[in-house]
Formats: sequence, structure tokens, C-alpha cells
Amino acid sequence: MANKKVNKNTKNSNLKTITDTVKKVNAEVQETANYVVNDLAENGQQLRDNAAKAVEGIKLSDSVDKIKSTAGKVNEQIKDAATTISDNVAKRSKKLSETASDRAEEAIEKIDLKGGYTRVKSTVKDVNAYALDTTNELLDMAKANNEEWAKLFNKAVEGGLKLGTRQQTIIFDALETAKDQFLSNANRFADIVTRKNK
Repeated sequence: MANKKVNKNTKNSNLKTITDTVKKVNAEVQETANYVVNDLAENGQQLRDNAAKAVEGIKLSDSVDKIKSTAGKVNEQIKDAATTISDNVAKRSKKLSETASDRAEEAIEKIDLKGGYTRVKSTVKDVNAYALDTTNELLDMAKANNEEWAKLFNKAVEGGLKLGTRQQTIIFDALETAKDQFLSNANRFADIVTRKNK
């Protein structure tokens, strides 16, 4: 009975830790996404303004720095969550070991010399199997959560990099157009000046 309470409390504690971490990461991903959208909007306005003024350069380094910063924070949070789960597993293993010892002592006190050995052996096997199953379950949960966060983070980074690439393409297209117009206007002006001089 005590093991089931410990199991339930530990699972609830682990789920709360994971839930809290998920909420923090989601908030940071949302903040980063908002920042990237705002940054792209500002850079888009700069592109229009600069193309009209003979096209000056636009910096994307803030977006890249923000993505790198968020990546570092997400990795730290995943690391912290894994550490917390690992610590919980260690604590739980210790409690299970203590419970196993207590059960073994209770069984030893109640044993008769003929049938007691079998009961103790069975009890120890049950406790060990329970501890092993619980540990495997916790490790599987931690692995699944880490894989999901890694997939989500990879999508966020890839999306940000694709947006940056598209923006660079737009900038270079605008620069190329401005250059062509400038050269065309320079040639026209040169033709006008040479015609007047003749």
C-alpha cells in the first residue's frame, strides 16, 4: 500500500515537473516566434525604405541571435527536466530499497524455518521486479518527452532559418533590381549628355 502511494506521488511529481517545463518552453518558443515575426516585419519595412533610398543593407543577426538564445534555453530546460527526473528516480530507488528492506524484515520476523525462505525470496523478487518496472517506465517517459521537445525545437529552428533565407533572397532581388535601374538611368543620362554636347 505504501509503495502505491509513493509510486503515485512520484508519478504526480514527475508529471508536474514535466508539465511545468513544457509550459516554460512553450512560453519561450511563443516569445521567440513573436520576436521573429516582429523582426521580420521591421526588416520588411526597412527593405521597402532602403530600396527607395538606393538600397542599404538589412541585418538579420538579431533574429539569428534570438534563435540561438532560445535554443540554449530550451536545451538547458530539457537538461534540467532530465536531471530532475533522474534525481526522482534515484530517490524512488532509495525508497524502494528501504521498503524492500522493511518487507524483508517483516517477512523474516514472520517466517517459520521451513516455509519462510520461500516467502522471503518471493517478496524480494516482487519488490525488485516492481522497482525495475517503475524505473524503466520513468526512463521511457523521460526519453519520449525529450524526443518530442527535440522535434519541436528542430522545427522552430528550421522555420526561422527558412524565413531568414527567404528574406535574404528578397533583399538580393531588390538590390539587383535597384542596380539594374541605376545602370539604366546612368546610361540614359550619359546618352542625354552626349546628345546635347554634339
